[in-house]
Amino acid sequence: MPEGMAPQEAYRLPKDVIPEHYDLKICTDLEDLVFSGVVEVSLRVSKDTSKIVLNSLALDLSDVYLYSESLGNKQQPSSIDFDDTNQRVLFTFPTTLPADSKARLRIAFKASINTQLMGYYKSTGGNDAKTVYALTQFQPTAARRAFPCWDEPGFKATFAITMISRKDTVNISNMPVASEEPYTPQSQLEQDSWMAKKFASLAEPSQWKITQFETTPPVGIQPSALLSSIELIDVTQMSSYIIAYANGPFEFLESSYTSTLSGKVRPLRFYGTAEAVPYAQFALDTMVKIMPIYEQMFDIEFPLPKLDIFAVLTISIVIEGGMENWGMIICRTQYLLHDPTTNDIQNQQSIASMVGHEVAHMWFGDITTMEWWDNLYLNEARRKALFASSRGGVPRRGFILQIFDALSYAKAASVLRMLSSHVGEDLFLKGVSTYLKKHLYKNAVTKDLWEGIQGSTGLDIPKIMDSWIKEMGYPVLTVTEKEGGIDIRQDRFLETGPPADKDNVTVWTIPLSILTIAEDGKPAVQKHIFDTREKFFPLDTSKPFKLNADTTGFYAVRYSSQRLVKLGQTAAAPDSPFSLSDRIGLVWDAFALAKAGYAPVSSAFGLISMLRDEKEYFVWDTIASNLGEIAST
Repeated sequence: MPEGMAPQEAYRLPKDVIPEHYDLKICTDLEDLVFSGVVEVSLRVSKDTSKIVLNSLALDLSDVYLYSESLGNKQQPSSIDFDDTNQRVLFTFPTTLPADSKARLRIAFKASINTQLMGYYKSTGGNDAKTVYALTQFQPTAARRAFPCWDEPGFKATFAITMISRKDTVNISNMPVASEEPYTPQSQLEQDSWMAKKFASLAEPSQWKITQFETTPPVGIQPSALLSSIELIDVTQMSSYIIAYANGPFEFLESSYTSTLSGKVRPLRFYGTAEAVPYAQFALDTMVKIMPIYEQMFDIEFPLPKLDIFAVLTISIVIEGGMENWGMIICRTQYLLHDPTTNDIQNQQSIASMVGHEVAHMWFGDITTMEWWDNLYLNEARRKALFASSRGGVPRRGFILQIFDALSYAKAASVLRMLSSHVGEDLFLKGVSTYLKKHLYKNAVTKDLWEGIQGSTGLDIPKIMDSWIKEMGYPVLTVTEKEGGIDIRQDRFLETGPPADKDNVTVWTIPLSILTIAEDGKPAVQKHIFDTREKFFPLDTSKPFKLNADTTGFYAVRYSSQRLVKLGQTAAAPDSPFSLSDRIGLVWDAFALAKAGYAPVSSAFGLISMLRDEKEYFVWDTIASNLGEIAST
């Protein structure tokens, strides 16, 4: 570890200097598969220092200069130390930068366009899959492979991006094109600048062009009651992992939507290689429909002047199939294309889900970003849970990659859906909107979301949610019928069977819902907070009842075999109080408990025998998939 990097800083960058703005220039050569560039970073110095530490990986760095406004000088580093393990570079300068001053750090860089699906990488398209283009994938820690930067979500800044490329290619990035022109000897380039030297080095400079994008994101967002105009100017920034750009022979399809909050019309585009564009209309139409829905849901207008979605053939396995770069969503081609001559409803649902997923990230993750990757679910879970409505600290990069899994994408979304059901969707969304407005263009941690929802509901949200977020797994509730009611016990559910005492320590705070039949014969839902190992609930067991009303709770329910048969009879009745979700949930729980050894398989068979006249496809699909799994074991 280079001197100047303390052990406690082995995975987090120091905050002696803070990046405020990046002026980034990139030249892409698709024939030789190399790129080069220069980045000039405007810095705010928070304390006296002669050392600057930032992220860099697999880049050849050169021409490093530091300009200090207060010192009025330009200096080069006296030493450069690379820490490949932690993917950082340490520049030590001869003169100390004073605290509360401004500085500019300039670094030239170059590297190969890689095939690793991270950083700035090569992909292919076309009917023969041989059309070459280059694009970025920076989440979670790969911006450092494309340009030296402060590559952590907490370091937000503004970005001005300029791309140099061959004239017959297209450049796209987070923001709209501000200007684009072919290079000529009359092009106004600063003498001895990096760009002037770059064009002088090209064999045929007249075959290249310069594309300059607007600075991202723009200033001038409409102020809300929760933000002053002064704050708005200070916080319109974004994290490095949602920066994006691409260069290649792209075509596009264009539409627009009208904001329901301001009446502004924003362009929406679908980009891809030529063979993809004829199948892009459905994905583009989905964007048109869903943008105003999200604006109304969050009461926050989409702040960028445009939104593109870019279909690519290859994308990193780290992400689910799409990447929420702000203003430039990138998705795997297979999740976006629909043949308009077919009536493939399942494919349309898949496309709508993917587009809805990534567009929701324009608010969750882009406008408001988690402080560090241990709060990844603040992006993924909220987005997934909200689209359905329309561990402790993670220290090192290897662990950061590991949390992009089903836990972040499924469990956390299910838990938030459970919370939304318990407090009511309207109050839940009101709390989410409050949270977003309070943290516009800022970073957030878990307690910030809980405070927003607590403010709208008046409930102790941290108490309800802590066990779900901090503890592994989920519980199974065992129902024992007694005189005057039911006794419910919670234990940890394991697929290997009932846990030993040492593995059964957690007691979850469960938002428990019990569906019952009221005196007037209509369904009624009782809501409780169940936060003990075992508890008695008064209930008339002579009438139908079911725990986990509408199957919104993240827990399994174990009934006696006799009660399961009665539940099946109630579910099969023409005037059943049980919803489709209730029926699916009963089947899933019965088979999950049987396969794990909590209940005999005959209990599940007893339930499905009562559902033999079921009319809904999704119930039969659930039954069939579980029977198939049992038959194959």
